[in-house]
Amino acid sequence: MKSSPPRKLLTALDRWAARAHRALKTDAALRAALREIEYEVIDAGALRAESMFYDHDLVWDFARSESRHGPPASCDEVAAAVSNLIDVHEPSEVRDFPVLRLDGLASSKGSGYRSLEEFASGLFLPHEYHDTKRLIRFQTDEDFARNVEHFESAFGSERLVYHRAWDGKYFVANSGGSHHLAAVYRQCKEQGREYSIRGRVQRHSINRANCRKILERYYPLVIHNGSKMRLFRVLEDFGVGNRISGLTEECGIVYVSRQHRRGQVVYEWITSHLEPGKHFNLSEYLIGALSTSAADCRAKLLCTDNA
Repeated sequence: MKSSPPRKLLTALDRWAARAHRALKTDAALRAALREIEYEVIDAGALRAESMFYDHDLVWDFARSESRHGPPASCDEVAAAVSNLIDVHEPSEVRDFPVLRLDGLASSKGSGYRSLEEFASGLFLPHEYHDTKRLIRFQTDEDFARNVEHFESAFGSERLVYHRAWDGKYFVANSGGSHHLAAVYRQCKEQGREYSIRGRVQRHSINRANCRKILERYYPLVIHNGSKMRLFRVLEDFGVGNRISGLTEECGIVYVSRQHRRGQVVYEWITSHLEPGKHFNLSEYLIGALSTSAADCRAKLLCTDNA
């Protein structure tokens, strides 16, 4: 019966093999290097992936990000696709839009919540908040009238509600009055009150050509900013083309190149080995949005044919 090699010898051989793989830049060495990165947890649920590409700072970060791989013209072309991923259509005529049909806020203090309903449910009750002067109340008729008036004054002259065609959600485009709108929403939800925003609905859709351009060249992934830079260094070390962008204080986007065979190795390892809380698969999200956009176009053609 053959005896097994001593554990110390195995450990030394493993280290030698790892160094050899790294020196040869093998796929095994790349996976090992990815495994060594400490991936920090992100609040993926709070990410509003569909609104990422409204952010001009993100586009700027992408355009000026440096990489030794891939021609600059390609970067410029994809940066243009990123900045024009969302098509903004002409708004509708002025109409009444029920507040309970709103899914969230497109900007302002409440935009970090997953939904307007979650924002509203998190408002403080009188006994939960020490500063009574700043407390927003939502119990009485007077509270309701006051909150409506405050929100209306802060809604802005454009008075737009965004309709995202790829997921059917509605977001109010306000610059202020978020907490008061949340209070109105809560009173309507809990007390059966009715309130409609007087404004125009503006349809936003995914530009299919630009979405394809991004997905044909990159695997976009959202990870923690600390992890992002560690991953960037590994990608550079192994010659995998990439671009990196800022996103929020917590997260950034890493665009892993599809043009390099090892880009697929990186993408498959991250999406299969990392817990969902440590990354957000923006590539998968955009593929889903693209297919929804295609279905939306087919439905419109069908409506036109039947008209």
